[in-house]
Amino acid sequence: MWGYPRHTVNLSLGFCEDFPVLSAAVASASSSGLLLVAGAGNTNNLCDANSPPGGSGVMFPARYPQVIAVSGTLPDDSFAVPDAAVCVNPFTAPGSRYGSQVKLSAPFHWYSTYYPAGWYWQCGTSFAAPAVTAVAALVWTANPSWTAAQVKNRLFESAKDLGTTGLDQYFGWGRVSAMKAVSINPTATITGRTSVKPNVTCGWEVTHSLPMPPYSYYWEKNGLPVGTNSSLLTLSTGTSSFTLNVVVSNAVGSAISDSHSVTVTSSAPVCLY
Repeated sequence: MWGYPRHTVNLSLGFCEDFPVLSAAVASASSSGLLLVAGAGNTNNLCDANSPPGGSGVMFPARYPQVIAVSGTLPDDSFAVPDAAVCVNPFTAPGSRYGSQVKLSAPFHWYSTYYPAGWYWQCGTSFAAPAVTAVAALVWTANPSWTAAQVKNRLFESAKDLGTTGLDQYFGWGRVSAMKAVSINPTATITGRTSVKPNVTCGWEVTHSLPMPPYSYYWEKNGLPVGTNSSLLTLSTGTSSFTLNVVVSNAVGSAISDSHSVTVTSSAPVCLY
């Protein structure tokens, strides 16, 4: 994999303790441009309930801010609580850990080999994290010039929102979606007059398909700022033709833009707003 310019790293492991060497390795890998994904941990991995990560909190290294922490979902897209009926591996029936560090969720149960022999429906965030890592690799393959931050944002904004609307401690931004992550292509469009009378007040509006509110708006007229924090823009037309530009950003910092050319002429129709 090291022959390619972009890399994703899956970490299907978990520790109760914040080891300095682990923290330093994660920080170094992230700063070098790698995208890091780790399982949030399982409830059968017992940690001291009186210190992080506690009895059910996100374990290390998923707990680090540079890592996408992945929790688990069951077949009906519910949160992965301990369920022996789903996880029929006779040795363990864990649930997924959760917390504010969780950013995505993914299927928690997989039919897999088990040492020393045999196949079982096994459960664990060690299975959920690789699903996110694989989708990240698909996104990066489709967009090879992107940075790790851009790939991460695409994963967040294309996830299927579950539980509480938006980011929550059980599902993060939602359950990862390979199809949406690869196919999503949000657009923005400015609507309003393309010709206006001189020195009158007119209005324009931007509509867009960017997911994950809240949104911020930044408007420019001929490259100079004229409005923020609203999808609507009202301004005086002046006497010279101009170009409007708007940038729309969402909760994870993804941004889209559009431009709109306006001619100023006395023969233009009257503005309605």
